[in-house]
Amino acid sequence: MKRIYVVSGMMAGAAFLAGCQQMPTQSSALTPPPPVSQQLTQPPAMAQKSVQQQAAAPAAQQTRVDFRLAQRAKAAGLSELKFPDGSLWYNPQPVLTRADLSGVEPRRTADGHPYLRFTFSALGAQKLAALTKQYRGRLLVLTLNNSLESVYAISQPIQSGVLDIGVKSDQEAVRAVKTIAGK
Repeated sequence: MKRIYVVSGMMAGAAFLAGCQQMPTQSSALTPPPPVSQQLTQPPAMAQKSVQQQAAAPAAQQTRVDFRLAQRAKAAGLSELKFPDGSLWYNPQPVLTRADLSGVEPRRTADGHPYLRFTFSALGAQKLAALTKQYRGRLLVLTLNNSLESVYAISQPIQSGVLDIGVKSDQEAVRAVKTIAGK
């Protein structure tokens, strides 16, 4: 599959080590990054849910699904996520959220590698296409309830509205789908 990419070296090891790791809050240049166990804050406007999603599950049961842009190099306005073998710098503001999704399912490649297939709504697909075109070479960090799940390397624009993100096991894929579904 052309859309499945595994981030090599530091990022692959970091993503595997970080399963269920909490994303830190945004830090300023004058203070050290907060402990990894802290969660990101999100403005109320970013937490909006579609009418269909509100009807499908009570708000208390809905998992927060966010995609954030990230990179390996430090830059102004980005927050640090530390790993034993290095750091990842991410934008604390999500670029895609649960509201942009229309579905998610666990899958396997022909050679047996597990992944999550995210299908986006029409508006979400437009956002995905624009950001993968603009930010080629960057990373997308997938978080569920502010816990790091996986990292995707943007190598080409995605026009199909479908994003496949590799995970480390079938069990992780099924768990993530159940978590998103509120089960």
